[in-house]
Amino acid sequence: MLDDNQKIGVAFCCLGLCLGGAGVFLLLDRALLTLGNLSFLFGLVFLLGVRKTLAFFFLRPEKRRASIFFIVGVVLIAVGYSLIGLPLQLYGLLRLFSSFLPQVLSAARLSPIGSWILQLPGIKQCTKWLLDRDKHQLPY
Repeated sequence: MLDDNQKIGVAFCCLGLCLGGAGVFLLLDRALLTLGNLSFLFGLVFLLGVRKTLAFFFLRPEKRRASIFFIVGVVLIAVGYSLIGLPLQLYGLLRLFSSFLPQVLSAARLSPIGSWILQLPGIKQCTKWLLDRDKHQLPY
């Protein structure tokens, strides 16, 4: 099971995702997006630990480019260029966490709210495309 630090990490990650979503819905609000980014990063540090987080972002050669996109996006959002930073950050996140995406979508399909959201017209096609793309792609 999860120890106390990992529980705090999960809470910070969820808070970061909620703040980031609120920042997007409030027309790319810089303060909410920045708080969401910081909360998500702190959550990863609490969840994985400092060494594993740094290893995840920087030590794997296949993840370096995605990490650079993510960090540049975070910095651009913090500076005030949300319209440029958000696509860079989302691309970096998608590339960083693409190996976890099938497991996350499978878990979301098992929950009542998650399965309802994943069946919405635009989201259904996006998840199908993402999962089909991962099946035909060679591992790193």
